[in-house]
Amino acid sequence: LLLMINKKITKRIYIRSDGANINNIGMGHLFRTEILCRAIEKEFRISPIFIIRKYHEAIDFLLKRGLKFIILKQSIEKEAEEIVSINGSGEECVLIVDNYCQSANYIRKLKSKYFVISFNESGSAGMEPDIVINSFNEEKLKSKNYFSGAKYFLLRPMFKKLHDMEKKINFNVNQILVLLGGSDANKVNFKLAKWLSGFRFDGVIKWIIGPAVIEKDKLQKKMNELSLNIEAVVNCDNTDELLFQSDISIIGGGFSIYENACVGTPGVALCVYDHQIHTIKRFEKRQCILNGGHYRQNSGKEILSLLDTLINNLPLRIEMSRKAKSYIDGNGLSRILKVIANEIGG
Repeated sequence: LLLMINKKITKRIYIRSDGANINNIGMGHLFRTEILCRAIEKEFRISPIFIIRKYHEAIDFLLKRGLKFIILKQSIEKEAEEIVSINGSGEECVLIVDNYCQSANYIRKLKSKYFVISFNESGSAGMEPDIVINSFNEEKLKSKNYFSGAKYFLLRPMFKKLHDMEKKINFNVNQILVLLGGSDANKVNFKLAKWLSGFRFDGVIKWIIGPAVIEKDKLQKKMNELSLNIEAVVNCDNTDELLFQSDISIIGGGFSIYENACVGTPGVALCVYDHQIHTIKRFEKRQCILNGGHYRQNSGKEILSLLDTLINNLPLRIEMSRKAKSYIDGNGLSRILKVIANEIGG
C-alpha cells in the first residue's frame, strides 16, 4: 500500500495502545495500531513511538517487531498528565489513542499538548478528540471530525489484495480455520476443544493460537486428544492467507470477524468477550456470519449444529461470502491515512 499522498507530515507521532491477556484489553488494539504504524512509516517516512503500560504481552509484541515504545509508570488516574509530560517540546505532536480508557476529561488533558486522533468504539470520549474514528458505529453524525462505519475498519494491505481476488466456494468443505483472537483470558479455546469432541469431520482444522494465549502446550495436548485432524498454528504471520484458503471458519467477535468478512469466508462467530456480541449481531443481520452466541451460554451443541448447517448448505456459503465481501472492502487503512494527511499534513 502506497497512496502517494501529496502532503508532508513533520510532526512527531505517538501511539497510545496496549495489549494483554486480560478482559477488555486483549491484543486487537496493538494489532490494529501496528498496521497503522507501518503504513505511516511507509507513507510519511515517520516512525511513531508507542506509549504502553507494563504488560509483558505488549512489550514482547513490540520488541519482536522492532518498534519503539515508552512504558508508563504512573497510575491510570494520572495517565493523561504523564503522557502530556512526554511531549517536553513546545511543538504540538500527534497522539493516536487506541484503548478503552478514553473519558472526555482524559482527552481534554491530552489536547493541551497533542493533536488527538481517537479510535473509540465506546463513544466515551464524546467529540473531544480532534479526529474520532469509530468503525463499529454505523450511525452518521453531522461532524466534520467524526468518521464512522465499517468502511473505516483498519486491515493489513494483504486483506485488500485477497478481497479483490475471487474466493472459491467449494462443494465440499475440506478445511476449517479456528481463530478466536490474539488473547484468551476466558480460556474459550479450551471450551471449544471440548465441544469439538462430538464433531465428525474428515478434513483438516487449522487452529491459530494467538500470541497472548496462555498454556499453549496444554491447549495443543487437548487438541491432540480429539479424533480430528488438527494443525495448531502458533506465532502465525499469515492469518490473511489461512482465512482466504479455508472453506469455513470459527472466529471470535473481535477484529477477526472483519478480517474473515473481507476475504469472504463463511463462518460461525463466537462471542469471546462481552462487548463483541453487538458486532456479531451486526454481521449476522447483514448475513455475513452465523451467530454462535456467547461462550457462557453455549453448551457446544449450538456450534456443532451451525457447523453442520454451513458444511451441508453450499448456496448459503456462496451467499454469505458475497455479502461479507460487499460489506468489508479492505480499504479502511487507505481511508484513514487520507483523513490523517488532510488534517495534519502540510
